[in-house]
Amino acid sequence: MHPVRVAAALVNELEVFTPALVCAALLHDVIEDSPTTRKQIAEMFDEEIAEVVWLLTKLEDVSLADYLSAIEAGGTGATIVKLCDRLDNLRFVTCSPRIEKIRRYIRTTETYYLPMAARTSAYVHHQLELVLDAARAHIAS
Repeated sequence: MHPVRVAAALVNELEVFTPALVCAALLHDVIEDSPTTRKQIAEMFDEEIAEVVWLLTKLEDVSLADYLSAIEAGGTGATIVKLCDRLDNLRFVTCSPRIEKIRRYIRTTETYYLPMAARTSAYVHHQLELVLDAARAHIAS
């Protein structure tokens, strides 16, 4: 359900209707979570969608800072998809029984995603702040 919620946030909350971005939101975890390749995505959809999905794919040997910098530098619209991805992840992380996972999400969101959102979307920035407050309250209780 996560990719569907990311695409829904893009459309319903941000009113982003760009077909390539909505499709990329639906496919954003495919390369990481399946044997599907960038080339296959390009063949099944098109090169534009494959490029965005590829930018959204976190490779193990790349730091989070470098990964997010590449997304922002890509100029493809992948940044807003990544921010919707983080927003959805953060909205549901408190369902995890692993407090350290919740703390890690809070830290990385504060360090990397909030500044990115401030540069990209006031709405997403505000939503991230709200969800961060809820996550902090959750682990404090």
